Amino acid sequence: MNSKKKENLQHPFKIGHVLFRVKDLHQAVKKYEDRGYQVLYGSNPKKARNGMIYFEDGSFLELFNVSSYSFMRKLIYGLAGFLCIFNKTIGGRYMRYAEDTEGWADWALDSEDDFETNLKRLSEREVELSKVKSMKRKNPDNILLRWKLVFPKKITLPFLMGEYEPKLTYSTKHKNGVKGIKEIHLGTKNLEESFNDYCKFFGTPISDYTFQINKDQVLILKESDENKLLDVVFKY
Repeated sequence: MNSKKKENLQHPFKIGHVLFRVKDLHQAVKKYEDRGYQVLYGSNPKKARNGMIYFEDGSFLELFNVSSYSFMRKLIYGLAGFLCIFNKTIGGRYMRYAEDTEGWADWALDSEDDFETNLKRLSEREVELSKVKSMKRKNPDNILLRWKLVFPKKITLPFLMGEYEPKLTYSTKHKNGVKGIKEIHLGTKNLEESFNDYCKFFGTPISDYTFQINKDQVLILKESDENKLLDVVFKY
């Protein structure tokens, strides 16, 4: 492990949500409901491209489908590749989202502290960030939700989310007893580089390549032949 002494940083973040890519959203929703999860579609179920599973700790799991049609998926993948020429920060993530396999795709950090304050802190620690993007969508109750997000330049890092406005309350009770997200297992092709990058977010690791994100959430870095989210461990 990198022996250079790292400063202890305040931990102003928490796991916001993780994204799981599926081929067929309605089949995936049924599968997760059979596993004891309560799933809410992100918009009108007939047109929805995502479904949310909300937890007691404030985090959530997002099931998403870019397109059910292979032609459209290939087109989106191609457009994402083209976008990489001009903006690798965004294009690289979109290519990951459009892959034709099911699996973990990405993860996001929410701010325990003020969103803008955290962006300033990261910039001061030389973390390269995209411009703040304003997002919106209507939920199944036709309520317009707005939020902000920022992408780090490196796709090995999580993207950053501001709070949803208006702030709504969702049911977080699941028959299987899952209460939240406990661990993120992240594969990286360059372990030392990722170690140094995450020190800027979370400070000194609590053990070899393991960082405390929040009081009961950790990130574990693992050497891998791909830069990808390997696994998510839930808490009961």
